Amino acid sequence: DEFEGICLGSMATSFVRGAGKMAARMEGGEDRDEMLALLSAVNGVKGIVVADYESCNERVKKEFTRKVAKLLNGVELLMDVNDEGERVQFYGYVTEDGDTLEDLVISAPGDGALVCLFGRIKLSSIMEVMEMQ
Repeated sequence: DEFEGICLGSMATSFVRGAGKMAARMEGGEDRDEMLALLSAVNGVKGIVVADYESCNERVKKEFTRKVAKLLNGVELLMDVNDEGERVQFYGYVTEDGDTLEDLVISAPGDGALVCLFGRIKLSSIMEVMEMQ
């Protein structure tokens, strides 16, 4: 049973964004535009944390999920998606003007995954990306 995690600070996150932009520019057509729009939307993200606990035993999964839920108590639940029994929850803080999302947390306990994006994301940029789909 293995718990895996990665934490990218601002320098590493900036590097990943730059590499993504280079890859997008090499890509052609519609995919290129979508990739560049997505990278633009997350331009204000300064750090990323990813936890993968899918291979852990059930006891560890339940305990980690319980602790995450406790930490997220009081954080706004933005969306709760249940697709054929697979649940994904999106948490974060929306600014008073309703235009910016701060610190997005994506929790998929059934898949044993947690993703945290620290920073600011313009909601209008996210909507643009979604409209491209």
